[in-house]
Amino acid sequence: MGHEKRLLDFEIIQQATLGDENALQKVVAHYNGYIRILSTRTYIGDDGRKHCVVDEEIRGRLQGKLMKAVMQFNINRK
Repeated sequence: MGHEKRLLDFEIIQQATLGDENALQKVVAHYNGYIRILSTRTYIGDDGRKHCVVDEEIRGRLQGKLMKAVMQFNINRK
């Protein structure tokens, strides 16, 4: 079976662009997996092995940029 990607409902996006905090959190939650991948860093530990860790500063910045972009998005643009 293939992995189906679910789209966000238009109403949630519309509410998020109008500043609805719950809707904005749903948008962020929808993209959390992608944000986690983008903010994961690999480093070599003292044991000489590779370790992957989420850089919380980068994760927070990406979430903030997403929220800002959603709030600035003009959903009625023609």
